[in-house]
Amino acid sequence: MNRSKFASLPPAAQAIIRKYSGQWLIERSVAGFDTLDEQVLEQLKSDPRRKVSELSAADLESTQHVFASVVEDWAAMSPHNRELLTLVRAEIVKLRSAN
Repeated sequence: MNRSKFASLPPAAQAIIRKYSGQWLIERSVAGFDTLDEQVLEQLKSDPRRKVSELSAADLESTQHVFASVVEDWAAMSPHNRELLTLVRAEIVKLRSAN
């Protein structure tokens, strides 16, 4: 829906859309995806033909260094990329401080 269409809706309809979008929608989407992830992981673990493994703490730390290097290389490619990374990191800080 574009802005002009939204603006043409009655105030009550706009209020409903505002109420059930944004943060409300994000929270429900995250909860749904978390539940789905857990269900799929359990299905994989229960399948005798599959082996599910998890990274050790050392392996996880090692991968974080690799990921950070890739992100830094991407950010160094342009000022715009650096600005986007800065904005994303600021949003992450806000989200984590809210929880």
